[in-house]
This record gives sequence, C-alpha cells and structure tokens, in this order.
Amino acid sequence: MYDLRQSIVDTDRAVAAQHACTQFLTLPHLNKNRTIALYAPIRGELATQPLAKALMKNHSLVYPRINTNNHQLDFCLIKDTKDLVPSPYQILQPSVNLPSISLINITIFVVPGLAFDRDGWRLGWGHGYYDRLLSQHPAASRVGFALHQQMLTTVPHSDDDEPMDWIITNQTTIKTSRTKTVGAKTT
Repeated sequence: MYDLRQSIVDTDRAVAAQHACTQFLTLPHLNKNRTIALYAPIRGELATQPLAKALMKNHSLVYPRINTNNHQLDFCLIKDTKDLVPSPYQILQPSVNLPSISLINITIFVVPGLAFDRDGWRLGWGHGYYDRLLSQHPAASRVGFALHQQMLTTVPHSDDDEPMDWIITNQTTIKTSRTKTVGAKTT
C-alpha cells in the first residue's frame, strides 16, 4: 500500500487532495465552529493543506506534536501552517513554543492511514499514536482522509484499533457503521 501511494505523481496527488477537501466540506457536522485536528502529511499521505485553507476561516485548527516523553500526541492551535516546524522525525508539527490544548476541545479528528475499509477500520504506521488517542475520546468524530486507492475490502484490526466514523477520499464519502452507534455527530 505504501508503494502504491508513493507511485502517484505529485500533480495527481494535489488534484486528489482538492477533491477530498471538497468531499470533506459536505460533512453535516461542519455547520458550527469546530476545533478540528488535522495532520501534516508524510510519505505520500493525502495533503491536508487545501482542507486547512478552507477550514481556517470558520473553524479552529490544531495539529499534532509528538510528545517523546510519553509517546502520545499533543495538539496545538495554529493560526497558519507556517507555525509548523520539522520534528526530530522530520514530520511537520507545531513549534515547541506553542502551548498544547485540552483534547476534550477537539470535536473532529482528521486521521491519516496506509489503508481503510468501508467499516471504518484503519491501518496506520504501527505505532498506535492515533488509536491510543481516539480510545480516550470516543465522542469526537473521526474522519479517515485518504486516496481512493487506499480503500481495501477488509483491513485487519485488533481490540486496540479504533474505527473511523467517516472515510473521505478524493472520490467518495463513506459513512461507516460506527457513525450510527456514536452519539449525535451532526450537532
């Protein structure tokens, strides 16, 4: 899956990111000001810059910063993607000078992955950062954000994995079975 994602040329990936952004903006729970967690893409992940640009006008945006002390993700409010700097892992993240916010304030998590399935299961990079985080915040909406080519029939998962509510690709919006069982997501 990694090789497939890497094989997509940058211009096609940029067009796909714009199409996925358009899909995301149709979600029903964007009718109010929200605090939305985005990510800075690595290794061919679908770019979130078009999404950040579209959302920044009406929503608060936060990005993850890896906390190397406890192997968790902290999130920081940013006003501009220029506030992102390379981490020790060369992933763009908020500067250490920016304070982290309480995770309870985040209403939507936009989550990257290597692969997704229609039931909302996600294959990540294997470190469990997002699964640990999402398990502590079951009420927040979880949106997988990926290229359509990253959709699989089935993604293997374990008890430690956390499903998505929505999968947004450059071609479709998928409402997963978790969406029906989690509290009111459209408020």
